[in-house]
Amino acid sequence: MIGNGALYVSRTFGTLNDGGEFESVFLTVLRYGDVGPVAAETFELEDLDRARARFAELLPDPLRLPPNAATRAIARSSKAISAADSNGVRALVRDDFVFEDRGKRALVRGDIETWLGSMQFTMALPEIRIEREIIATLGERIALQRMIAKGGPEGGEFELLHRVRLIVVDATGKLGTVILFDLDDRKLAFVEALDRFAAGEAAETGGVAPFAAFIRAVAAYDWEAARRTLAPDFVLDDRRTLGLGRLDRDQWIASMEAQAALGPGLAGEVRRVLAWNRHGLVVELRTYGMVDGGGPFENLFLSVFMTNGDCIRSSNPFDLTDADRALARFAKLSDEPAP
Repeated sequence: MIGNGALYVSRTFGTLNDGGEFESVFLTVLRYGDVGPVAAETFELEDLDRARARFAELLPDPLRLPPNAATRAIARSSKAISAADSNGVRALVRDDFVFEDRGKRALVRGDIETWLGSMQFTMALPEIRIEREIIATLGERIALQRMIAKGGPEGGEFELLHRVRLIVVDATGKLGTVILFDLDDRKLAFVEALDRFAAGEAAETGGVAPFAAFIRAVAAYDWEAARRTLAPDFVLDDRRTLGLGRLDRDQWIASMEAQAALGPGLAGEVRRVLAWNRHGLVVELRTYGMVDGGGPFENLFLSVFMTNGDCIRSSNPFDLTDADRALARFAKLSDEPAP
């Protein structure tokens, strides 16, 4: 059983009215909704591979980031660029579009013509191939991509560049900003994305700004600044299977400091914003780093952050597969009056 579904072997048996006994053994794929089972499919025992494939098909992938307006806009522009349709790209951007390449070897800022020139230069390289992966979506208007440009023949290819790209669109879906970061500035790209989300699409609600300030402080390992973003009566109520339990403000800050001391490169990323309002937000977080004497670690989970003015009142982490529970908790806490 995983999350909201199960795959198991079923056996029914009994005695018929005429006295004969019967037995049937088969596979069952069962899917659960909010109030119980909502679908069941059966397979012969020898069809285990088919049953497993159906189980995987029915259940949502908790790691998949759904597309938003920003990812769709950049996909359209990439298609136009591949077709050498410069006018098509120009039609997809705002009049005040800004392109920045913050790479240490570039440090370029300009308009759509600067962006077109940069991409045309890259695409003109021999046997160039660009791999793209969406690594974060914040609301509808912001996305982050990991981009790898490779050259050379298949099997003997070499990497030309490895970047993180921040994409910002307006309410109509037109591209407003594209920023490139070096791979070792990935953490800065995530901080900037969240700051732009808080100041843009989420600005009217106001509940996201304290969380953005907290993430900014943690990214800088400024634990005192992080503490100031938490209310004096802040409570962490960790509802994960292997969670931290219940901690107050100082205990939580101390736990993050201790984790950072275990090895270099502790970082946290907001991969997705599932919901937000004036009371706070629900996010998918990824924390990662290295442990001295050990190896790399990675942890993905959901968390409900409730805010009040300039402070975070509480945090409720959930397992990644518990999105429904996290969103229900957020809805309940949003209905409760702030203390």
